Amino acid sequence: MRDLADLMATHPDLVLSRVTLVGIQAGLEADNSPSSTTGWKPDTSVNNEFDREAASAVFNFCFHNGLPMHVVSRHAVPLLPMQLAKSFAERTTCPVMRYLA
Repeated sequence: MRDLADLMATHPDLVLSRVTLVGIQAGLEADNSPSSTTGWKPDTSVNNEFDREAASAVFNFCFHNGLPMHVVSRHAVPLLPMQLAKSFAERTTCPVMRYLA
């Protein structure tokens, strides 16, 4: 998220004039601390943990400027048993699926 956070910081008008929706694979959690300006903060998703400062900057920019987000958390996908994934891989010709399983 660092590149997007830097772009939002250096060219906010460009981002707001060209971007209509930000898709983020990470997560948010409630932030009831007195210092919170949005009521939300990045959760402990790996993508947020890579650069927490950048994640906060991106989320805060979107909240403060009314820029819509589609945030997909790790909690949006149920855990699948590994055996189920392997059975899918055995029945497909998709090399990516075979590699992942």
